[in-house]
Amino acid sequence: LSQLSFNRLKIDKSFVHDLASGGDQSVIWGILLIAEALGKTVVAEGVETDVEAQILRAMGCNIVQGYLYARPESPDNFQAFVETIDRASSSERRRSRVRVPVGTHAFDQAGTVSHAVSAYQAAHSDVGVVHQVHRNLKCRSLFKAGDLDLAVISSVPGIDEDLVPVRAWEDQLIWVGAATAIPTPDQPLPLIGDAGGSFYQFIAINACERAGRKIKFALFVDCFQAFYDALLQGEGIVLMARHSMMEKEFEEGKLLALDSQQYGLPDIADFRQQIGLCALPLEAGPAHQVQQALIEELSRVFDGFGLQRTI
Repeated sequence: LSQLSFNRLKIDKSFVHDLASGGDQSVIWGILLIAEALGKTVVAEGVETDVEAQILRAMGCNIVQGYLYARPESPDNFQAFVETIDRASSSERRRSRVRVPVGTHAFDQAGTVSHAVSAYQAAHSDVGVVHQVHRNLKCRSLFKAGDLDLAVISSVPGIDEDLVPVRAWEDQLIWVGAATAIPTPDQPLPLIGDAGGSFYQFIAINACERAGRKIKFALFVDCFQAFYDALLQGEGIVLMARHSMMEKEFEEGKLLALDSQQYGLPDIADFRQQIGLCALPLEAGPAHQVQQALIEELSRVFDGFGLQRTI
């Protein structure tokens, strides 16, 4: 792909149609990651329902096409359709003067955050809230570049202090794995690695080095579905934030929360993850008012996760 001349990748409708029924998202995540690495845009085709559009938006795919928006037309009808869209767009631009880009890092609750942002947008039609979901490091770089007015970013208190959030929540970290993946204390720790890098991975390596515990990466994954499958199949263990734990899998005994002392794992009691709402300084005005309203709305969402609020 890196040797081909093209501007965008297209996600085939066969992958899109399974989204609403909870189908496998790993191919879509893979396409999005490849496009991000190559600096290309992505278009998802065959979008027919609001649910499909919302899921794709939450995954970070912001360009879509399909019957949800329009069907194939004859040349004459298409010209009339374009003129109608142009008039509607001009009217919308005159009516909506406030555009607030919001970025969220990809984690289990990103869908809940996306729904909260969408609900705010639906209740305030004069505001253009653009919600994007990215990997945590990409979300961080976009915020630092000034491309996001508001961002949800994970960090490690005491280690990663280059961003100061306006609201923050602290979460416990815990070792997680299937019963078949637990090594004996004298064996290297089999970690499931994140190909894009993550704070969890950084802390896991740090904790192992501090404890003098050897590690080996059982495999590297580049999307949540592959990570989830590897975890359930007992390929290795991971360090996760408590709020990200899949409750159903724990209730069914498919995954275990591994106590460090009981299972001879490196101690992680001193480490915490911080989920922060970072706000770009804006001048007083409509955009600033929307930004502050979204801070309050998202604060209510994160308070509902049961995390310890620190700011």
